[in-house]
Amino acid sequence: GMTRDGIQLGLCEKGYADLRICARCEGGHSSMPPEKTALGRVCAAVNAIQTHPARPRFHAATAAMYDARAPYMPFGQRFFYANRWLFGRFLLKGLTKDKRTNAYVRTTTAPTMAKGSQAANVLPQYAEAIVNFRIAPGETAEELLVRCKKITRGMDVELSYVQCSDPTPVSPTAGKAYQILSGAIRETFADLVLVPYAMMAATDSRYFTDLSQCVYRFSPFRCAVEVLETMHGDNERVTIDSLREGITFFLSLLRRL
Repeated sequence: GMTRDGIQLGLCEKGYADLRICARCEGGHSSMPPEKTALGRVCAAVNAIQTHPARPRFHAATAAMYDARAPYMPFGQRFFYANRWLFGRFLLKGLTKDKRTNAYVRTTTAPTMAKGSQAANVLPQYAEAIVNFRIAPGETAEELLVRCKKITRGMDVELSYVQCSDPTPVSPTAGKAYQILSGAIRETFADLVLVPYAMMAATDSRYFTDLSQCVYRFSPFRCAVEVLETMHGDNERVTIDSLREGITFFLSLLRRL
């Protein structure tokens, strides 16, 4: 919705959680099943969790993103986003309808794995499923587990984390560190609008948040969109022009430091 292209600067990272949902029951032949099999109970719990998603909201990083984008939106959109205090609920309803913008405004829920019997005609004595969450800033893995247990109460399933981590703190968009970094970005990418945001993926930067409140995620390569599909895949690459521009950014950043 912007009239100019933007370049993103990550202020934080969403949290990560793999939730295991499991159930147990007597095995046996599938011709004489109980009222609810272990796998059936797990599937019901997964469905309940997926159909009760977290409440969407403008957390600090997403609010900063739309504050930066609003001046470059057409007047109609700009008016609504500039007055989120009044139109926030209306805007969130629209944002949650698209999987990309939905991820910016809420903790996402994604069932990804399931396991039951090894044969089609055998009742599983044990069944489990994994639901992956990306936790929005301002929420915690502990709060998420409590919410999921409340949703599945009475379903006779067990919930536990395989692994989890909370969202990182949101780094400030004011102060000397941000001025140095944003100045180098604007000098190198003068035609692009600097847009802060909450990063969806996990990086090693999360291990530095105990050392500094100013931890930023930034990739100075303009070609990111065109080569995105190659990430972690065949012929992963950046273009030579983009590499040259990235080097220019780092030189600018080092001079400013």
